[in-house]
Amino acid sequence: MKSATARNQADWPDNPRQRATNQHFIDVAFGTKKREALKARADLARAVTDWLAQPAPDGGPQTRRPPLDEARSGGSSDNR
Repeated sequence: MKSATARNQADWPDNPRQRATNQHFIDVAFGTKKREALKARADLARAVTDWLAQPAPDGGPQTRRPPLDEARSGGSSDNR
């Protein structure tokens, strides 16, 4: 946003009304993008929270780790 403001000032040094109009459009555009980014972040957080709230097929929590013995023997080719 700083570069857009600097460019606006450089392009219109002798026309404060045009600079003010352009600055308004710059502010609106960046404000819109910022709101969209915040909404996307909130939507992602809500989706993750919703997913975590659902039980796994076995009824346990979504984030439960497998037992260590299954993880070690679960198809690893190192111990052949």
